[in-house]
Amino acid sequence: MKQWYQRRVRGDLSNRESEYLPLILSLYINLSSMEDAKAFSYHFRTIPQILSRFTHEATEQSEIVLSALKILINMTVAEILFDTSLVFMSSIHLLHSCESPAILLRVLTLIRNIMDCEGLWEDVFEEEIVKGVGVVLTRCPDEQCLELANHVYQGLSVRKD
Repeated sequence: MKQWYQRRVRGDLSNRESEYLPLILSLYINLSSMEDAKAFSYHFRTIPQILSRFTHEATEQSEIVLSALKILINMTVAEILFDTSLVFMSSIHLLHSCESPAILLRVLTLIRNIMDCEGLWEDVFEEEIVKGVGVVLTRCPDEQCLELANHVYQGLSVRKD
């Protein structure tokens, strides 16, 4: 009986999470795009974990993944530092497995912005990101995505030299 109750409670929480999280993230998108976004940087510290949590369900939870990516992009524009390890791992997974041009465009934009932002780039992930961008270049039919992937790939090539 206890196990049944625990499974039911977890299922209810998961359903509510998927229901309310997009609303919360839309508020965070607005906060992260404000001129004084750095004032709210403490509140953004969970965004990499949210992206990581929903990366494996990117197709089913695209609204959450797109919102988390948008917030991270806004954070790079506002030069808010964050833990990039989870973001890079999630980005690598999405580059290799996601087929949604909208998600891929945001991932590539985020990577481009991280490359340009002082203090965020981590060389340890560079080889895997190059491979992931290569996957996008070989299989993505979207022109805008291909153009951005090519730009990121060239930027990564320049970093190696």
